Amino acid sequence: TQKEACVQTALLYTTSDGKRLIRVHTISLPVTSALCNLFRHADLDTIINLSLKQGVNQILYKVEPKNARKALTQACIDSLFVYRKYCSTQHSPGQLILPEPLKLLPLSTLGMIKHSLFHCGTQVDQRAFLSAFVGAMPTYVAC
Repeated sequence: TQKEACVQTALLYTTSDGKRLIRVHTISLPVTSALCNLFRHADLDTIINLSLKQGVNQILYKVEPKNARKALTQACIDSLFVYRKYCSTQHSPGQLILPEPLKLLPLSTLGMIKHSLFHCGTQVDQRAFLSAFVGAMPTYVAC
């Protein structure tokens, strides 16, 4: 049998004509105990979107842009290291081993850390606009 985890959220709201409604969203996702399955089914667009939002969140909480860039880079390195250590079967010591869905993760990480949002000297109003834009950005726009 395949195990699944279910998540359900509900939102209570009032329409413009005063009617009270509840909107319910439910999702059921497969659960795995094999780390390789996690990498095999990873979604690069979602990972990039989440990483970008985490970087912006760090900057909003007074982390230096330089340290936010380091955190993004380290997260990419850590992810690929875990894959190489626990999921890769054959590899030579100097060879870069990447899971198929994450082949563009290093390139995407490079693109994120080069963004003006993560550099000192960016004007405050521009950084505020970009932070708000990234915070509301859907997954399909990030890539």
